[in-house]
Amino acid sequence: MTRSSPMRRHGLQTPHDWSPPGGEALDAGLHVRLVGDGDRAILLLHGLAGSNRYFGRSFDLLAEHARMVVPDLFGFGHSPRPHGRTYGPQDHVDALMRMLGELDVDGPLAVVGHSAGALLALHLAGRLGARVRAVVAISPPLYADSRSARAHIARLGLHVRFFATDGRLARLTCGWMCRHRSLAARIFTRIRRDLPAEIAQDGVLHHWESYSGTLKNLIIDGRVDPARIDAATRVLAIAGDADPVLDPGYLRSWIGYLEHGLLEIWPGDHDLPLRSSKVLVERIASWIED
Repeated sequence: MTRSSPMRRHGLQTPHDWSPPGGEALDAGLHVRLVGDGDRAILLLHGLAGSNRYFGRSFDLLAEHARMVVPDLFGFGHSPRPHGRTYGPQDHVDALMRMLGELDVDGPLAVVGHSAGALLALHLAGRLGARVRAVVAISPPLYADSRSARAHIARLGLHVRFFATDGRLARLTCGWMCRHRSLAARIFTRIRRDLPAEIAQDGVLHHWESYSGTLKNLIIDGRVDPARIDAATRVLAIAGDADPVLDPGYLRSWIGYLEHGLLEIWPGDHDLPLRSSKVLVERIASWIED
């Protein structure tokens, strides 16, 4: 039975409660951070222009429940970002599948994703079927069509609208950032004072194709078909009540299609994992253990 929760006060909003995460860093097709061990695994997927550091130290507590696998997505952070790829859902999911294979992660899986990572969590669940026991999709940018997607994404701010265009100036700017990453990281840290400095610095670790391709082919033009989610997979969507990116009406109808879907509206904006991490970790742990 599909349910939709009323708004719940899960904790007071703070500027952010992030601190640097721990774990072992290695390359397994993707650059990945590992915490804990065990037969079960929980996969954490960051959003557009992020890195595995987005999920700070509070999330390391999830390793008490399962082996925690936190990659830099294909094209971002310290993962490969080859040219000539679409960076759409198939490219990203293929890269995640190869990573899981290299790490010998072949047992039951829970997947947590934020923003673009939430879409990939759902796409991966569609690929792996009942092997994915649970999904937590945080701030998922699900839209009815491309026009609605562009309208909502533009609300994130001027810098997002600028790089969402396929114009020459946006390409040149991104190219300049690639050639001067250290300086670009310092500039972006000043622009995004709402973010921890380390997260803002990682926001320049991509190139034009990986950023614009993921934005266009995964978020704007990509669609996640709820019919592809296995009936046994439990999907929790968590949305901030002040998140300008989300389409609450469409999100509610999308979750309503699922056999085991639940939507919760929390107080907060698009960056719930940075600002409400402790209560979010508690909710994720309870969802994957039910």
